Amino acid sequence: EDDDDEDPKEDPVDYLADGGDDDDDEEKSSEDDEDDDMDIKADKEEEEHPAPANSVVIPFPPLTPILSPPSLVLSPAPPPSPIRSLGYRAAMIRLRDE
Repeated sequence: EDDDDEDPKEDPVDYLADGGDDDDDEEKSSEDDEDDDMDIKADKEEEEHPAPANSVVIPFPPLTPILSPPSLVLSPAPPPSPIRSLGYRAAMIRLRDE
């Protein structure tokens, strides 16, 4: 009985996207063409303006070239691991026991 509350005439699926008014479509397309022509003319006018004659160019100082890569800092080798020496000693002790 809830279906009685809804009016099938007001179903939004039945509405056209433009409201069903087909007369405006042709007029809008001619107006759009005129707007496009005006936009193209405006773009051309903007392109024709050169940079001001009193603009200042700031010179950059020359960079010194890097002739060779920086020297590497050599670090001393780490001391031998105490775990390795203990493992070696444990193996030697086992061999003696046998």
